[in-house]
Amino acid sequence: MKKLIPLTILGLLLVASTVTSKAISLTDAAPVYAKDSLKSAGPLQSPDHSPNQLLMEEMEEPNSIEVFYLLKNKTIRGARHGKPSNTPVNIVLDPQEEIVKIEGRTDGNLVGQLTITTIGPSYVTKTYGPFGKIGKRFFTFEGQIIAFQERSGDSLDQIGVYSLEKLTKSDLYGSTSASPFDDISDLGYPPIVSLKSINVWSRPEMILAIQAEYLLLDGSTLKGGRHGFLYTDNVTTIALEAGDQVISMDGMIATSQLNQNKFIAKLSFTVAKRNGDIIKYGPFGKWGSEAFNVRGNIIGIYGESGSNIYKIGAYYI
Repeated sequence: MKKLIPLTILGLLLVASTVTSKAISLTDAAPVYAKDSLKSAGPLQSPDHSPNQLLMEEMEEPNSIEVFYLLKNKTIRGARHGKPSNTPVNIVLDPQEEIVKIEGRTDGNLVGQLTITTIGPSYVTKTYGPFGKIGKRFFTFEGQIIAFQERSGDSLDQIGVYSLEKLTKSDLYGSTSASPFDDISDLGYPPIVSLKSINVWSRPEMILAIQAEYLLLDGSTLKGGRHGFLYTDNVTTIALEAGDQVISMDGMIATSQLNQNKFIAKLSFTVAKRNGDIIKYGPFGKWGSEAFNVRGNIIGIYGESGSNIYKIGAYYI
């Protein structure tokens, strides 16, 4: 699996408010590659990418947090969450260090303590913190952590992370060779969170074209190419909301009686909605002799196309 676009956390500012505070800033120049896909954990409170720069203050509890990201060599500064009250100090990490664990404690409705663990060259681990001194309920986030999510008022009320999960490429279904497409690589390996929409052009006898739109980590969207040809106005758009997951792609392969070419004749998609509902879209196309399916959290498509869709597969986690 190739690596996706370099994504790095350039900074995180965490502040708490007591007189005996000590500020600390953690800086890491290492690129994080969204070579897999993103998993969201948290936000966590009581009771219930690798970062490049963290600005933290060791006090009774963390009061604020601010994150700096590096995407395509461009620095993106996130909003400051919470209300800082002290001056942070920088800690610079090796360019090859990655944040692999965030652990801490919560106290009532506040995050009371945070500790950060990194792994660097030669697999050397380092621990930064603990920052903050209070809290009775423990929590841990592990993985290749590339982004944070929080809720705050005058203090840091909740914290969660985005980490990378293993991305799997399914088999390619169909048999006649045509022009290959792969949205993940064709788009330059962007940091994809989920599918945003799927357009399917179909006739009763076949799938003519398909196009997917992707939701990225920064909230923007990116459209993949339109694969196949549009000999029909019969298009269906599967619009997905934040939190929806495409959990299944089912289809049928058929053989042309004219030239014995095989092609994708039927497709359907099953979506697990954020509210818990399961909805099936399709089938698009009505026949076929050879069934296939892909199960998992589907976040991308690839295949081969010409005058219609001859082969199709999916990326999933």
